[in-house]
Amino acid sequence: MVIAFLYRVKPHIIDSKFLENPRPFFVQSALASLIIFLTLLIMGFISPVIVAAMGATTFIVFAMPEASTAGVRSILGGHMIGLASGLAFAWSPYPVIGASLAVGVSILLMVVMDAEHPPAAGTALGVALLGYSAPSVVFIIGAASLLALIHRGLRRWMVDLV
Repeated sequence: MVIAFLYRVKPHIIDSKFLENPRPFFVQSALASLIIFLTLLIMGFISPVIVAAMGATTFIVFAMPEASTAGVRSILGGHMIGLASGLAFAWSPYPVIGASLAVGVSILLMVVMDAEHPPAAGTALGVALLGYSAPSVVFIIGAASLLALIHRGLRRWMVDLV
């Protein structure tokens, strides 16, 4: 009732897809919250930058499951490329330059290797700034793998929310 009222008052506030079928919005958002909770619970809290990159991946998986960037190749490939690029430039004596180059190289490699996943540029940035950390590497590989598997398993039941 409140939603219908808001829609009449300001039609651009609420997506029409939500008004037509709100259930997937709630279910997929709840699943995303659960997955992030379990990931952080099991793997621990690593770095805000790296966790934020996985949060962005979670958004893509659950809000845009039909997007090419939500595919297993893009999620795993993108984060592995971001991880490798970040590690390659983590040793720079000038962190700002190293981090900038890590992002640029990760973008180039993701596009060339057809593994585009925008949040993985955040992985490159985070790793380049933090340097090598075994827990971070495990978190990135584990979280990316988990999200890719969940996407593969639940994709047929999820709908694009955007």
